[in-house]
Amino acid sequence: MDFKGAYARALRGVREDVRLYLVAISSLTVAFLCLGGALLGVANLSALSERWGHSDRMTVYLRDGAPEGDVSRLAMQLREHPAVTKASYQNADVSRARFLEGAHDSSSLRDLPRSAFPATIELELKAKADPQAVALIAERVSAQRTLVEEVDTYRNWFERIASLIGAGRAVVLVLASLVLACVMAIVANTIRLAVASRREEIEVLKMCGATNSFVRAPFVLEGTAQGV
Repeated sequence: MDFKGAYARALRGVREDVRLYLVAISSLTVAFLCLGGALLGVANLSALSERWGHSDRMTVYLRDGAPEGDVSRLAMQLREHPAVTKASYQNADVSRARFLEGAHDSSSLRDLPRSAFPATIELELKAKADPQAVALIAERVSAQRTLVEEVDTYRNWFERIASLIGAGRAVVLVLASLVLACVMAIVANTIRLAVASRREEIEVLKMCGATNSFVRAPFVLEGTAQGV
């Protein structure tokens, strides 16, 4: 293939249909920006799902009047677990003070009774701890009915977040597919318009014995320029 001749014919075609190529390039630019934004959204949602899909905390709510000695032993046993990095005991007064400190309108909450703030053992888990190991810890702690009222692993909360993120990821993937289809349609229609505008030239070249590669070469170069 004569590259110099193909380049000259491609350059002449661009000059003759400059508005067509400007429209095509502008459309492709917008389409690829939308596609890039959609794919970036998928990447960010995947990162959020990975980051928020695991809880690094667990709260053990203790029964009223639980013996201090038994609570201390339970906290010590939890600290020795491989998946636990920290286990801190908080009595009702500390729980109440921390709750009021984090509340937006603590003045209206100060009259709540002390019984509304049970003593707890706050656990900090290792990063990306095995969910099965976390569930096993919660099950074993919950079995101590004389000490433990409830164990909250925040799993339901994180499962809801993960489901919302999954739905958003599916929507973004659908949008990305639509944008990709639009890109392909733009490219195909641009090629058709370019071929239609030079149909007579192509017919003359074929009558003179030009090969398919000879006819195709300028369009390939023009498409490459548009892509760049």
